[in-house]
Amino acid sequence: MGNKIGILALSLCMALVVVSCGKPPPPPQPQPTQTQQAPQQQPPATQPQQTKIKGFYIGMPAAEVVNTLSSLGLTTISRSGEVITVEIPRMGGTVENGNSKSFSYFYLDSATYGNLTELTIDGYTVDVLFNSGGMNEREFADNLSDAYKLPHFDFRLKPDGGCEYKCVTPDGLKITVSGDKGHEKDLDVSASTDSAVKKNFN
Repeated sequence: MGNKIGILALSLCMALVVVSCGKPPPPPQPQPTQTQQAPQQQPPATQPQQTKIKGFYIGMPAAEVVNTLSSLGLTTISRSGEVITVEIPRMGGTVENGNSKSFSYFYLDSATYGNLTELTIDGYTVDVLFNSGGMNEREFADNLSDAYKLPHFDFRLKPDGGCEYKCVTPDGLKITVSGDKGHEKDLDVSASTDSAVKKNFN
């Protein structure tokens, strides 16, 4: 009897082995996928700071030009179309280029007469605004560069014996300090692209 039970138990074990060996392996479990990281966005390019000289900047609305002139104490202001003209009397009635007054011009966009495209400040007015009466053109350009963090001014000798100092700012302005031999220095600020420049220099 014991032998029969042992033989039966052995047969059941062998049957289980055969059945388990005949089963196909379980399908592979899907591996968790790594989360794809979004590409890092580059920070936006830093725009160059807008250059302002005595509060004036290219693109400035005409009304703001007039208000800034008034705040600087320049009150004799007239406007004709696309030109705002400022005049101040020269101290002691001195005469320059046959005139006892100093004239400066602020040119507006010719299509709309709305925004400033160029400014030309006469030498005497330059000295009044910047307290630069004792400076020559080079000294004034150097001080202007230091005060407004401007690039280095390049020098050019003019055919009439005068000189020019020019620089172009990172935001695209052309700034010129010029003087005729024996005369006052002038300051001109305009856009550096030809299409935006009102070509009417002193």
